[in-house]
Amino acid sequence: MQEEEYLEDEDRYWLTGTYCNPDDKRFCVEGRAAGQSMVFNMGNPVAKTLIYAMYAALIAIAVWLIPGLLAMEFVSFDLELRKDGRIVVDTPVYPYEFSREEIIRVELLDTMPENGTRTNGIGASEYLAGHFEYQGYGECMVYIFSENAPYLCIELKDGYVFFSTRDDDGAREWYEKLNGLTEPNS
Repeated sequence: MQEEEYLEDEDRYWLTGTYCNPDDKRFCVEGRAAGQSMVFNMGNPVAKTLIYAMYAALIAIAVWLIPGLLAMEFVSFDLELRKDGRIVVDTPVYPYEFSREEIIRVELLDTMPENGTRTNGIGASEYLAGHFEYQGYGECMVYIFSENAPYLCIELKDGYVFFSTRDDDGAREWYEKLNGLTEPNS
C-alpha cells in the first residue's frame, strides 16, 4: 500500500497560521519550521474537536475563577455570635467556628506575633486568611487585615484565632463582646 504524500508546506493549507487540510488524515504534522514543533491538523475532525474542547475548558475555568478572585479582592471578615453560643468567622474563605465554652481568654494585640508561617491559606498584600503557624502560638486560624491593628487574639482550648476588620473599631468591639462571654457569671 502506497502512503499518500501531503505537501504540508503549501500555503493553501496554512490558514491563519494553523495547518488545515481535510484530505490529510494525520492528527499532527510538523510545523512550518521543520523539526521545531508539531501542530494540530485543523482539517482532522478529532484534532479540531480536541482544540475546541481545550478552549471551552479554559473559558469554563476562567468563568469559574473570576468571581472567586473578585470575591477575595473585596473580602471582609466579621464574627457572628449565634443564639446557640457558637461564634462563626463570617468570611468567603476558610470558614471557622467555635463555641463560647472553648474560649480561654481574649486579648488585643498592637502587633501580630513574629515568625508566622502560612500552612494553608491566603497571604495577600492587604490581608491574611486561613491556617497559619506562629512561634509561641502553634497552629492558628488567622483572619486579619495586615495594616489594621489592633488584632484580636482569641485563645481556644485547641489553638488560637487572630482577627481584625478593615476598620480599627471592629476588633475592639468584638474584644468587648467576647471578653464579656468569658467573665464569670456572664
